[in-house]
Amino acid sequence: MDLGLWRVPENLRIDRVVIEERAAIITLATTGDTARCPVCRHPSSKTHRYSMRSLADLPSGDLPVTLRVRTRHFHCQNPCCSRKLFSERLDIARAYARRTERLRLALLEIGFALGGEAGSRLAGELRMSISGDTLLNLMRTAPSPEVEGPKVLGVDDWAWRKRHRYGTILVDLEHHRPIDLLPDASVESFTHWLSQHPGVEVISRDRGAIYADGASRGAPGAVQVADRWHLTKNLGDALEELFNRNRSHLPEIGRITAGNASQAGGILSGLGRWDLESGTSPLAASPEQKAKQKSRREERLQRYRRLMELRERGATIKDAARSVGIGERTANRWIAAAGFPERRVRRRSYRELDEHEEYIRKRWEEGCHNRTQIWREVCEQGYSGPKHSIYRYILRLRKGLLATTRDPAPKLHILRASEPQLAPRRASWLLLRDEDALDDAQREQLAELLRVCPDASIAHQLTRRFLRMLRERKSGDLDRWLGEARGSGPSELESFAEGVRRDYAA
Repeated sequence: MDLGLWRVPENLRIDRVVIEERAAIITLATTGDTARCPVCRHPSSKTHRYSMRSLADLPSGDLPVTLRVRTRHFHCQNPCCSRKLFSERLDIARAYARRTERLRLALLEIGFALGGEAGSRLAGELRMSISGDTLLNLMRTAPSPEVEGPKVLGVDDWAWRKRHRYGTILVDLEHHRPIDLLPDASVESFTHWLSQHPGVEVISRDRGAIYADGASRGAPGAVQVADRWHLTKNLGDALEELFNRNRSHLPEIGRITAGNASQAGGILSGLGRWDLESGTSPLAASPEQKAKQKSRREERLQRYRRLMELRERGATIKDAARSVGIGERTANRWIAAAGFPERRVRRRSYRELDEHEEYIRKRWEEGCHNRTQIWREVCEQGYSGPKHSIYRYILRLRKGLLATTRDPAPKLHILRASEPQLAPRRASWLLLRDEDALDDAQREQLAELLRVCPDASIAHQLTRRFLRMLRERKSGDLDRWLGEARGSGPSELESFAEGVRRDYAA
């Protein structure tokens, strides 16, 4: 018997079909005389009781379909079996499942294509109701597909917890899909995996020693390739170390963008410089905030001096960092800097609330402290931002964290016109980015950087040539570039070139 596109199994019969306004309910019953015990597989014909089992099925047009199957429970007639009672199994669904097998497979296809929430929305439109969390749980229970040994393998690490624990991800680069995850990033686990999957001909990896050693042991005949992304990433890290060492040469404040330079020039002249000791604008913080920031800077300065004292006495970076109470990476950055590294002045981006701050302060000084009333009045003036921004601003006024008298007009222009302070990471990004992709303000910032930092000019030329060599795949120019970088480049690029030389074969 056919029901639409569905063929009813031989061991089931249709008793009744009810079409309601919002659903179709099909009542079925089993037809076999016996059933096999799921434990001992012994057939039994001794019925204990009947029960109704509800299963969600694929929709029919715009109607969700529910199958109500009348099943039987049997006595197991095998005296040696541990199961005394069992329910007969259905071919259309798994044991204890609440949906048919074909519906489960359809939901899996949606889940693997779109994910949890997006898959849930599409399934709902197709009349297959399921939550995003349930769809994810369904995907987790699906067995992993059988994967043949790849010929071109990509390997890299992934973080269980960043900077603490890492695993390994393996990707089939021919078919562009991940094929396995290893619980750790170690030579032993990668070597074992390669020994269990022979036939790998090319291994694309980073430039670390873990995967290089694992590839040499597990697949000695495979060609190892240091991919271009990791080469560029390592070059960027070397440039960031260079600018950390030359932090004192970086501009203290970003240059004014070309579009707002004429408007902001007169404003800047009347407001004075930013207070680098407190790290704030003279218009942006209350006296209490400035005092706290100054105290924090003094504490940070004492840590820096203590760190440098310990280093002069011969302490290792790890021991000195632990004694001072900072991380090892922070200690390396402070030591590489030519002086105490001041904190970046954070840029406060433009908000729609900025245009209404003067009115809010005026109403506060007039005695209106009802934040909902102030919010209504500001909305009448054209404010369309979130209500909580108004509430937070009034809360700061109530706590005295904001001065009640100040001129807000120049603040709006200066915050929208100025660029953030140039940080080492941003400086390295300017050298790595294609110059054609930089806007006028970034080109001006790059020119200023090359002018004030002597090492940046040499690093810029070497970086441009290295990236051009990678893009155009001119492997014959690598030897000459390595010689120039090791002979005339800054120490950070010399270290990078030495690392490339050690991994020259890949």
